[in-house]
Amino acid sequence: MPKLKCVCGNVIDLSSIPVEEEYHYLSASEWDHAVRAILESMGSIRGGSDETLRERISDTLAALGGEMYRCPTCERLIVFWPGDNAPTFYRPDRSWTEP
Repeated sequence: MPKLKCVCGNVIDLSSIPVEEEYHYLSASEWDHAVRAILESMGSIRGGSDETLRERISDTLAALGGEMYRCPTCERLIVFWPGDNAPTFYRPDRSWTEP
């Protein structure tokens, strides 16, 4: 079963879908490409089922951008940047105050 270990020691189970702690992101430059790809997917399956459309849109979005996970134990973000197989860990900074 696929798992992801946070630096705090918590293990995130990646075998169930959807993974509650998983997030996907798109850069601003990828956004327009995503919209075009989704519209093309919609046009290519005219008359198809809603489930087919959902799968096409999901596949299109998953192929773009990157993914990250939020550790439920320490709240770190575990980010996989596009083209990088190793994760980068980010810890929340609670020192921010509203200006």
